[in-house]
Amino acid sequence: MEWWKAHGGRTDLANGILLCNPHHDMIHHQGWAIRIFDNVPWFIPPATVDTHRTPHRGGRIRPFPKR
Repeated sequence: MEWWKAHGGRTDLANGILLCNPHHDMIHHQGWAIRIFDNVPWFIPPATVDTHRTPHRGGRIRPFPKR
């Protein structure tokens, strides 16, 4: 995942993930990261939470239908 245009990335729904407000704030302000591998989001904690920064699997993302 890339940050959206306001943060230097592309503004595109294919480059997004739905988060509730508290988890959105954690990503932006507490050092968490999100990586997508094979349409599955992985949440990576900051070193202050896990010194090894072990990824935690999220739910499967449904791919957008092709147009």
